Amino acid sequence: MNKTGYIKTIARQRCPKCRKGIVFRHGMEMNNRCPYCGARFDREPGFFTGAMYLGYVLALPLGVFLMFVLMIVLPDIHPAIHGLLAMVGILPIVPLTVRLSRVLWLDIGGHLSPQDPDDDPPPPPPPPAPDPSINPTAPKGEEREQRMTVSA
Repeated sequence: MNKTGYIKTIARQRCPKCRKGIVFRHGMEMNNRCPYCGARFDREPGFFTGAMYLGYVLALPLGVFLMFVLMIVLPDIHPAIHGLLAMVGILPIVPLTVRLSRVLWLDIGGHLSPQDPDDDPPPPPPPPAPDPSINPTAPKGEEREQRMTVSA
């Protein structure tokens, strides 16, 4: 495993397994697999629901902090206005918190239920080879019985 620090890996949004591959192609679009080690980023449907809650946990303290700063800077305004301004102030960092929460959730999920690139189900086995003792052109079932009774 690469010796890159855990916090640095999360901040740079790298693969939690090898810490080299990038998780996001661009914007909010994630790679399906790590370009370096092949670790799967696309887990089962609903896997990133927990990341939503984690993003909320990341954004909430920033919003509360911003609201208190606004209360100190603008003391004459109603507290509800401070709350609205704090919500509007947080909007620009929402994409960052979503990306960070997904990378964190991938890391948490990787430790709880690790998935390797070869965890995919194996391909189905090839069909069995035909038995050379069986004649494929021979009649089957009732047709064979009818031929046997007619020829006897």
